[in-house]
Amino acid sequence: MQKRQTIPLLLSCILGLTACGGGGGSNNSDTGSNNNKEGGDTNPAEIASNKEIILSPSLGKIIEGRAVLKNALTGQAITDIQNIDVDGTVIFKVDSNKLKDPIIAEVLPNPAGKLIYADEAITDKLVMISTAPNTPVLRVATTITANKTNLGITALTEAAVAYAESQRFSVDSINAANKMVQTQLNLMKFNITDAPAIIGLNDFTPFANVSLNEQQRAYAAYLATLAREIKRLHPDSTQPAYEVTQALKQDLLDGVFDAKNGVYDNTYHVYHGYWAKAWLNWDEYFY
Repeated sequence: MQKRQTIPLLLSCILGLTACGGGGGSNNSDTGSNNNKEGGDTNPAEIASNKEIILSPSLGKIIEGRAVLKNALTGQAITDIQNIDVDGTVIFKVDSNKLKDPIIAEVLPNPAGKLIYADEAITDKLVMISTAPNTPVLRVATTITANKTNLGITALTEAAVAYAESQRFSVDSINAANKMVQTQLNLMKFNITDAPAIIGLNDFTPFANVSLNEQQRAYAAYLATLAREIKRLHPDSTQPAYEVTQALKQDLLDGVFDAKNGVYDNTYHVYHGYWAKAWLNWDEYFY
């Protein structure tokens, strides 16, 4: 893959911003939007017994959808289902005793089975996915240790959960699956369970937001270029971010990023092997 004139000029400008400024640090650090949610007094006993988990799902910003936390080993919900907030995130306060096992965070459609999001490759309208009401659209699995954790839920974490699920969920399989996706996609700028910056409909200002750290902006840039590359490969695609989510999940079920599942071509025909090899050089070509 070469730097192509076909990649939109806007995207080139956007990605130029991601490499400017910003510091290091963990995506568990507070951002302005999260701080705004925390106001009010907190009971000291609640602080001692609860951990705060902030979910930052991204196919682009999710406008309408829900989320829930589950015990990864039993499949039982450990929280009520909550609506995703207007800023695209959702906050759970969870009893620490329920977090001794790894968790799965799931993004669900609304009760009518619709999930509405701002696809980063579709700049003129929102995108709607239709599915069964309690069918997860995106998932992430991990072990919670910090008192406050900001988790990303993306195409990459969905692929990792599907792989861990195929091996039977355990602490080891979840850790191995997250590492597998990280390694197979040659990701060095961010961790897949970290929270990306949330990108709204045709709103790429987060890339220039110096209050967001480098990992958040790099992760968002990766997801944006991924969706836009699929749109370039398939100009008629109406939901490229979701389509590549399904393709990555299918592709990586065998633990190899190669546009195949075993010896067979990628079921979804979203990308091909030559593209997959070139995509491994994302840092060089896009960032």
